[in-house]
Amino acid sequence: MKINLVPLSRSNDNYLDVIDLYKEAFTTVRNIPTWLLKFKLRNGKDGFNVIYAGDIWVGLIYTTEYKDIVFVHFFAISEPCRSSGYGSKVIDLLKTIHTNKKLYLTLKSLMSERITISKDLNVKLSIKKMDSHHLVIL
Repeated sequence: MKINLVPLSRSNDNYLDVIDLYKEAFTTVRNIPTWLLKFKLRNGKDGFNVIYAGDIWVGLIYTTEYKDIVFVHFFAISEPCRSSGYGSKVIDLLKTIHTNKKLYLTLKSLMSERITISKDLNVKLSIKKMDSHHLVIL
């Protein structure tokens, strides 16, 4: 099934689901009132996209670009779609969209999980430890 990135806006059918996943997955936004998040994201935000597989809502991703760098700030797959390979498909899509650019993202997980991720993606990962997070360069 083809993965699509659709810019987030209030008119998106899954707008409220995206807000809920955003708050659930990222502790830094949990303290922001939901009404404020809805207000700030009502017209979308450059780089903040809803992930679809065909017509199925899969998750969210927020990226920014600078020169030859694409940084993934937020990336979350909805609970029913996890462990189905969608994360790898999204990374593959990003690598296709951003040819000749480096993709950066941070992960907070165990080293063994990251090794499994790198084997699944069939890519070399450069991992730099930063406190409890790791910067991953794809």
